[in-house]
Amino acid sequence: MSSLRTNTRPQQCRPSKPTTPGHGTSGSNPPNLSTHVIHLKQMGTFYDAPGEYGYVLEGGNHGFESLSFILTETHPGAGPPLHTHGCEEAHVLLEGSARYIIGKRTFTAQAPYVVRIPAGVPHTFMNTGDRVFRLIAVLPGQKISYTELGPNPLLKKNP
Repeated sequence: MSSLRTNTRPQQCRPSKPTTPGHGTSGSNPPNLSTHVIHLKQMGTFYDAPGEYGYVLEGGNHGFESLSFILTETHPGAGPPLHTHGCEEAHVLLEGSARYIIGKRTFTAQAPYVVRIPAGVPHTFMNTGDRVFRLIAVLPGQKISYTELGPNPLLKKNP
């Protein structure tokens, strides 16, 4: 715990340039950067596969210098397709459990946890619990790149 108490801020957390209102946005209605709360209705939505849907917050559209987020609602036995991102990713789950494929490794993690996924590595997960879980994915950058590689190999095939 003592490593968390420090008087120095990591260099990479400091903004390299001043925030410009509307920076990284598209459309005619830039976000109101005077607010610090971003509601789900302000985010994009997705529906990847049965039982896997959620929200996408591309940070550049909401005043973040270098963070984007994916918030999922994942039902038991569900998960996203196998995919990659052009950057590293962290998954945060406070309740539940998930089975992962990250590259050539397959493992199960029981919450609470943070899973580290390296850039460019194929990955997916499946909710192994008996309740819906809400996972938060954190990615560096103002935009999210996503390349779908195929179906989730952890999911049961339909007869």
